[in-house]
Amino acid sequence: MQMPQSFDYPSHTRLPGMKLGYDRSNGKIWSLISWKSREDPGPGVFSPELDPQGTSQCFIIKGYQKYWTSGEWNGQNFSTVPDLNALNLLDIAYFSRSSGNYFTYSVTDASVTSRFVLEISGKLEQLLWSETTHRWDLFWYQPSQQCEVYAYCGAFSNCSQKARPFCQCLPGFEPLSVGSWNAGDMSGGCARKVPLQCGNDSQANGQNDQFLWIYPNDGFQYGAKISLMWSS
Repeated sequence: MQMPQSFDYPSHTRLPGMKLGYDRSNGKIWSLISWKSREDPGPGVFSPELDPQGTSQCFIIKGYQKYWTSGEWNGQNFSTVPDLNALNLLDIAYFSRSSGNYFTYSVTDASVTSRFVLEISGKLEQLLWSETTHRWDLFWYQPSQQCEVYAYCGAFSNCSQKARPFCQCLPGFEPLSVGSWNAGDMSGGCARKVPLQCGNDSQANGQNDQFLWIYPNDGFQYGAKISLMWSS
């Protein structure tokens, strides 16, 4: 019988040698969980997990919802965070087996002390210990931009790092909750200003419902044009 190890039950900190993934044979999941607050180390709402569907991407989960993704692992980097190992400080290894998949890492320079911490805000931070200042210095973190967060702006909206505010409702839509939107919480998204006239012969403002081409800006991942059913 294998005895439990502390590395199998981490809190909010990931150290070299720790696994991130799962073992189907015994239902074991290797993950982290954020603290409830800086003063309360009880379980928070954020947790990083390896995709249980078998892909090599890692998610940060908020409750039961996807909050952020690393993108797929290509053997060198994750697709959405190619800067994770820009200085080659880490030796990241991915293991895919019939029983389960997991990541582990080690530090390539023995003089460097590194750890990853999942903050109460949902940010995954890499910290390096400084022998000069005798403190942990922030070296890397994700998500680094609001628009990288899943559904940051909610439904029927566009998120752009170049805009202020970051979230804009699509044409024909308005904030579902103006109060929350103005307070900075735009996750509720937007709602139609005018109901669609689909299914009958009536017209709104003298015009039938129509599709409107939207050419997304950097807020959409692939920048492809989309069509939007819009009531004038």
